[in-house]
Amino acid sequence: MPFSLSPLSAIAGEFLQCTFRGVPFAVYGSSGTTGRRVATHDYPTHNGVWSEDLGREGRRWKIRGLLVGPLCYSQRDLLTMAVEHKGPGLLIHPSLGILKAVCTSYEFAERDGYTNVIDLNLSFVEHKELLSNLITAGLHAALGVASMATGVLSAAGYINISSSLFAHGAVVAQSARAVMSDWAGTIVTQANSPTSTAQPASQIMGNNGRYSGSAGSLSVDDALSALSQWRQSLKTSAYALATTPPTPESLTQSVQNILSLVPQNSSDPSAQLTLLKPLCVLPQEALNPIETKAQTITHASSLAALWTRFYLSCAALGPLAVALSDWQPATATEARAMIATMATLYDDFQMAAGNNNLDDLYQSISDLAAKSLQDLSQKSTALPDLVPITRNRPLPSLTLAQQLYGDGSRSSELMSRSEAIHPAFMPSHFEAESS
Repeated sequence: MPFSLSPLSAIAGEFLQCTFRGVPFAVYGSSGTTGRRVATHDYPTHNGVWSEDLGREGRRWKIRGLLVGPLCYSQRDLLTMAVEHKGPGLLIHPSLGILKAVCTSYEFAERDGYTNVIDLNLSFVEHKELLSNLITAGLHAALGVASMATGVLSAAGYINISSSLFAHGAVVAQSARAVMSDWAGTIVTQANSPTSTAQPASQIMGNNGRYSGSAGSLSVDDALSALSQWRQSLKTSAYALATTPPTPESLTQSVQNILSLVPQNSSDPSAQLTLLKPLCVLPQEALNPIETKAQTITHASSLAALWTRFYLSCAALGPLAVALSDWQPATATEARAMIATMATLYDDFQMAAGNNNLDDLYQSISDLAAKSLQDLSQKSTALPDLVPITRNRPLPSLTLAQQLYGDGSRSSELMSRSEAIHPAFMPSHFEAESS
């Protein structure tokens, strides 16, 4: 149940409120320590020392506060139970923010000659910072909304423009549907590719070596059954698109149905990106203004086909951004390369939407691009860079892993990065993570 501070005196009312596990108290001072964990090594007959970096120290805080009023003794007992409870708790501090912390020390003292006043001294060590997680969750939620808005607005723009073009005759609508059918056929072909076939291996029980980083929970039969059902769903949706009455509304709905099926083959964002990236190829003609009115049926058919290609690429942009938000790059170098690629892609789509007077779509893509690139930038700041590694002769991967990271278990990572033919003979020149 929530607790409230007892009526404070005029002095106590000047202080801010802090809570730990929901128990409030007034805080009038705090301090903290942090730094790097360093092991200093001394060697005989060697001048100086070698300082080995062992990583960042846990952040620690000391908070000074007080309880005032007739209920302060009850609040003291509640706070005592809160700090004695096992595990980390939620600490909300007026300047430090929202933290998951463990209380390592708790002292209280009743002032001599005073009643209803208790001074507090608490020490905490970090467990996990919640604020960054809340920001990331909020960013991903906003990105999902922007993705949906992009899909809805691109469909609305296409329906508005294609309706006038389809009025020239059934052959115009059929030409647009033919473009969509080819697009759906490309997706079905990708679904039957070796890459898509290999994805269910990550969900199979047991040690699957290089096909999976960890064991899954499905049997081979279940994984193959899920793959077959996914492929059949795509084929059914593609057939429905090819046979549906060619109206703008029915065509856009069929496209959305197919795009919703694409990520279902694998929970791996990298696999989803492999399927979605080829769908976001923007027609070069769309970078310049496209006509919306035609004088002949032939002209209307060519315009309908071009607008359809433009719409299909815009429709896939939202799902691509969502898959990208779940993607975790291995290094900062990889993240920066993706940022450069996506920034160029988003710029092209914004230019196409702006040049074709699709103002709402332009604003939606701008919002989607800002949130997507911000998410990638946040990921890159927490990752190591790729650095060149040079040795004068081939060394075993275990030796190099110990030299570079002080951790022999990362030898397989070096093998993968360098594409060495054998763990005993690593290349003399390759790239590896900096930390």
